Amino acid sequence: MSMSRIDDRELHDLKREWERRRRAQGIVEPPTDLAETTAEFRLRNLQQRGDNVPRDIRTYTLFQRANPLWRFTFLYPDSWRVREFEDGAHIQVVILGPRDARNQFNAAMAVHSFPNRASGGKYATLDQVIETFRNSHKRSAGFQEHALEHGFVGVHPATEIVVEYTLAWRADQPDPTPIAVIEHKIFLARESRFYEISCSTAQSDYATYAQPFRYFVNTLQWTDATDATTHPLILLADEFQASVSSQPALALAEKRAEYKTP
Repeated sequence: MSMSRIDDRELHDLKREWERRRRAQGIVEPPTDLAETTAEFRLRNLQQRGDNVPRDIRTYTLFQRANPLWRFTFLYPDSWRVREFEDGAHIQVVILGPRDARNQFNAAMAVHSFPNRASGGKYATLDQVIETFRNSHKRSAGFQEHALEHGFVGVHPATEIVVEYTLAWRADQPDPTPIAVIEHKIFLARESRFYEISCSTAQSDYATYAQPFRYFVNTLQWTDATDATTHPLILLADEFQASVSSQPALALAEKRAEYKTP
């Protein structure tokens, strides 16, 4: 049985034209990192599966692994589902939470760690990581960038960003209409690696899970760090209650920049 060949000449022409323009403008093409792309697709795939997780949060559990790549710990809602992945030097842990009221989107918190360019990764600076994230979402329907802040997580310089966009859903879902999604992310660099700490929720659930995410971030520690003993990331009980009631930024803000979408 003979199979017809797909005519992809137009795609090749577009690729050649892009390369010509890139060279003409002096744009350096960063190396491809398939593991980075895989991490995003994996999170979307978990969303499609839609694990059944209770909506109430009663207690928190410590995430901790013996593998030397997993050199961090944090507290997460103990009823949420833990998924761990490794792709070469990329590691990712996803804490999958409950679905929204329309049964379309799971709340999720995650830590994604990957090497910098000097250690074989794609990006040389934290600014490049952040701009890639922002640019990848600007093309999304209903995109809004609510705020961007610079500060610290522990002793590590960090950048915090909150974006909102509309996600088209599968036609076979009970309610296939698009859903508004909020992604709250903190990016930081530590030693030779970048860390992307995130919370993704349906817009309608963001207020519900903002506080658990705050606790998730405030309890993040590196198990091999000497700075963890002199600069603990865990808040004292009264400090945590104060932070919940006053709703400060997760990264201790040095300066704030507001952005408006065109």
